[in-house]
Amino acid sequence: ETPPLFAVLALTKGLEVGLYRILSATRRQNTYLSALAVGTVLLVVLNVWLIPVYGIIGASAAVVISNLVVDILALVGLRADLRPGLIGIALSRVALPLVATAIVFTALEWTDLNPWFVALAACLAYPLFGIACGLIPHPRRSLLFA
Repeated sequence: ETPPLFAVLALTKGLEVGLYRILSATRRQNTYLSALAVGTVLLVVLNVWLIPVYGIIGASAAVVISNLVVDILALVGLRADLRPGLIGIALSRVALPLVATAIVFTALEWTDLNPWFVALAACLAYPLFGIACGLIPHPRRSLLFA
């Protein structure tokens, strides 16, 4: 049960990192600090409540829930600075490759292939799907490569 929770944790933490950078670029570090403070207090409360009952699964769930709260508060803090729909477009550009990679992984997992080959195929699939969704900037149009 914990591996799926850790996958969700990786996604929520990755989103938090991106949101922190956007908040910093828009000079809203205090918004992130406030969101992080709320998330930390929530994490402590959830740990006290969930760990005695559910053990490691409770601890994993607590950190996922607190990260989701931090992400939501950061998104709410950014809504005035970003045009409507921009966050949704950005999230879909990340979600589509993730979903496509999960489909590839699941389809290959049902075969008799070696689990290492299945994992390697999924690891190679994500960057390819990411390129297709525009996650990697085009060298001629990107300011990063200028």
